[in-house]
Amino acid sequence: MDMNLIRLSLLVMGLGLFFYLEENISEKPNILRAAIFVSAIVEGCLCMAFRLS
Repeated sequence: MDMNLIRLSLLVMGLGLFFYLEENISEKPNILRAAIFVSAIVEGCLCMAFRLS
């Protein structure tokens, strides 16, 4: 498993989580933007799961 791929997946998941939480605590939360950030988290998880197996 390439270490750079793991780091990239973790970075995508971390940024997705950060922006999702930021979107939720904003004054006017946007559901579509929150869904995009959640999909980034899911994509990072799936990438790591399939690459590690």
